[in-house]
Amino acid sequence: MELDNKGKKKRRKKKTHISILWGALIAAGIIGIAIVVTLSWQPLARAGDAMKTTVVTLPSPTPFDENSPRAQATRIRQSITLLPGIRIAGVDAGGMTREEALLALEPLIAEANTNYALTLQADAATLTLDAEALGRHSDADAVLNEAFLYLKDIENDEELLAAVEETVVSGKSFDLSYSLHEESVRAAVANFALDVGRAPVNATLSMSSGKMVYTDDVPGTGLDADAQAELVEQILRQAEDGPDAIICATLVDVPATITRSMLEGQYVLRAKFSTSFSGSTSDRKFNVRKGADLINGTVLKPGDTFSTNAALGVRTTANGWKMAGAYVQGNTELQAGGGVCQLSSTLYNAVLMADLQIINRRNHSMRVGYVKGGLDATINSVGNIIDFTFKNNTAGDLFIVSYTEGNNVHMELYGLPMDTSEYDEIRLSSTKIKTVSITTLETLDPSMPAGTSVVTREGKQGEVWEAYKEYYKNGKLVKKELINTSNYGMVQALITVGNGATPAPTETPAPTNTPKPPDPTPTPMPTPDPS
Repeated sequence: MELDNKGKKKRRKKKTHISILWGALIAAGIIGIAIVVTLSWQPLARAGDAMKTTVVTLPSPTPFDENSPRAQATRIRQSITLLPGIRIAGVDAGGMTREEALLALEPLIAEANTNYALTLQADAATLTLDAEALGRHSDADAVLNEAFLYLKDIENDEELLAAVEETVVSGKSFDLSYSLHEESVRAAVANFALDVGRAPVNATLSMSSGKMVYTDDVPGTGLDADAQAELVEQILRQAEDGPDAIICATLVDVPATITRSMLEGQYVLRAKFSTSFSGSTSDRKFNVRKGADLINGTVLKPGDTFSTNAALGVRTTANGWKMAGAYVQGNTELQAGGGVCQLSSTLYNAVLMADLQIINRRNHSMRVGYVKGGLDATINSVGNIIDFTFKNNTAGDLFIVSYTEGNNVHMELYGLPMDTSEYDEIRLSSTKIKTVSITTLETLDPSMPAGTSVVTREGKQGEVWEAYKEYYKNGKLVKKELINTSNYGMVQALITVGNGATPAPTETPAPTNTPKPPDPTPTPMPTPDPS
C-alpha cells in the first residue's frame, strides 16, 4: 500500500471497527430476546388458553463468503505452513510446515559442518578442529520461527493479502548463520595449551641427610589464562569461515607457580626434639636408625594424617629389622623392630611443640628413660595394633626431618608459622602425681626345699604422671594446659618359695689321729779342711 493511501487505510480500519461494533450489538440483542422468551415461556404456558403466545422471528444470518478478504486473511493467519515464495538458505520452503522445512534444511546444514575446519598454530604445534569438536550449530530453529510468522502479524486484511501477493511474486529469502559452542571451544583451547610451549618447573623443597634442600624454579612458555581467553574469542569469531581457517596463537612467558623465594620465605622450623639412645644394644640402635630414615622426608598436605606404623611398615626380620627389647605388659621381651617406640615418642614431643593435632597416642606400660613421664608415645612392634597418629591442621604443607647423629635421634617439623599472635613458643613439662607401691606374689614350689626362695621377677612401682603444654610469648608464660594423664602400671614382684621336705642333717665325721711323719735327717756339714 502506498503512502497516499493512509487516509483510506484509516477509514477502512474505522469502518471495520464500526462493523464489528454493530455486529456485537445485534448479537447481544438476539441473545437478550432469546433469554426473555425462554424465561417467559413456562409461566405463559401454565396460564392456559387465556393468554396468547407471542412468536418472535429472528433475522436470517448473513451468508459467509469464503472468498472475501476477511476469509482469505483468516486462512493465512491460521495456516501451519510457510507462505509461498519463502526461501531459507536457498531452499524453497513455501507451503512446508516447520518440521518439513527443517528436514529439507538438514542435508544443507550437515554439508556446511562437514566442510568446516579450523586450524590452531603456535610455533611448531598445530591442531585442526572440526565442527563437532567445536560444537558448531546453525540457527535453523530461530530462522524457521521467524519465517513462519512472516507477515501474519498484519492486522488489516487487505494489507495482509497485498503483502502475501507481493511475497508470492517477488519471494522472501532467509539466511542461516552458524555459531560455536563456547564451552567446547574453551575445552579445545585448554587441550591445545597443554601441548604447546614448555611447562614451567616449580621450585621444590626436600630433605637430604636431615637437611632442607631447595631447587630453583624455571619459567616456561605457553598459553596462560589471558592468552587462552583471547584465543577463545578469536575462534568464536571464526564460526562462519571455511575449511582453510587458520588462527595463530602467540606464546607468552609462563612463570612457575612456586618459586624458591616463596618456599624460603614461607616455611619455618615450627619445632624440634631430640632423645638419646646411647645405652641401647647394637641391634636396638640399628632399629632406631633404620626407622628414622623411613620417616625422614615425609610431606603432609593440609588435612593429611601421619601414621607411625604406616611410615615404618610391618616390623619383621624378613623386612630387615633386628631383634631388640620391647615393653610388653610390664615385661621386656625381644621383638623385631624393638626400640622404634623411641622414634614415636621423640616425634610426639615435636608434634606437641609444633601445636599440631594429636589423633591417637598411648603411653607405655612402664615409664621409659629417654623422655619424661607422660611424654612418651608407644606403638606396637608386632601386629601394628597400637599407633601414634597426628594431623596436619595447618594451612600449608608439613615437612618431617628425621635423622640420627651419633647416638641421638632428632625430629624437626617445618611448615607455615603458627597462625596466632597469642603465643610464639610451646614448652612441655610433666609432674608425677601418684606412686603405687610394689606388691609381692609368692608361688609355692614343692620341688624346692622348705625355707628356700628365689626372686623370679623384680617388682617396679607404679606411677601416674600429668603432662602439660606451656605457651610463651616473648619468653613469658601466657597459659598452661593439661595434655594427658598417663598411668604406668605397678609391676608385681614374683617370688618362688620352696615348701618341699626338709633334708635330714648329715653327721660330721670325727677327726682321725694320723701319725706325724718323722722329721727329715739333717744333712751333715762338711768337715773343714785343716789346710
